Amino acid sequence: MPGGRDQLGPLERLTRLRVELTPEQQVELVRAALVAGDPGFRERLGDVPAPADEDLVRSGEPLRTAPDPLTEAAYAVEQRCLIRFTYKSRPRVVRPQLVRPGASGWYLYGHEIDGPEIDSPEMKWFVTHRMSDVALDPPGTAGPLREVTADELNPITWKRDPRVDVVVETSAEHERQVTAMLGEPSTREADGEVVRLTVPMTHRAAFRARLYELGRRARVVAPPEVVDEIIADLRRFVSPLGGPSADRRSPGGDESHKGKESGPE
Repeated sequence: MPGGRDQLGPLERLTRLRVELTPEQQVELVRAALVAGDPGFRERLGDVPAPADEDLVRSGEPLRTAPDPLTEAAYAVEQRCLIRFTYKSRPRVVRPQLVRPGASGWYLYGHEIDGPEIDSPEMKWFVTHRMSDVALDPPGTAGPLREVTADELNPITWKRDPRVDVVVETSAEHERQVTAMLGEPSTREADGEVVRLTVPMTHRAAFRARLYELGRRARVVAPPEVVDEIIADLRRFVSPLGGPSADRRSPGGDESHKGKESGPE
């Protein structure tokens, strides 16, 4: 109300909302502020007690029995170090390019320069929490950081599986969105409002995930083995009470089946 206590002046602070943190969380918050270069953060909070052990708020690395893979990967990217680690029971040597979050946590993206695929130019992703025995070479050993293109960060373009040309039906209205999600088609056919696209698929899991996200805007019609694979994958989301209705049908079948196949999420 005008003139009432519900109005806040320009210099007043809203103190009604509070977030309660455990002592351990408070220490981590202060540590983050110190790393960010704000030594007065703890004093400004006012109600955060001083830690019993002042060493807990240091900005240096905490003591640990083994290096943290994410921290080591980030340092390797920043300082251009070759990074060595064990991944899927095999030793790796990687020239790091970047670290970024993803569906399975944090990922290291880089070029594996040792091992059986030494001649492969393909860049690879490694989930950092699955890395072990991490060790870094001296700074500069990885060479200069090269520019990473948008396509390299798009899993739909990754060559994880043998190429299969998938025929996808959509509408003229949704064609641009389908192309953006599934990739550029090698051929295109239009029949009125129905558009049929032939899309190269080289990463089956990423393709299915994008297809489900598109929902009813896209429908796979060929080849049959890909249709069967999608239906089998989607059976994980179908209730056992579905009974005979869960039997295999053509993706071009009735509307209820198209809804299940295109994307239950």
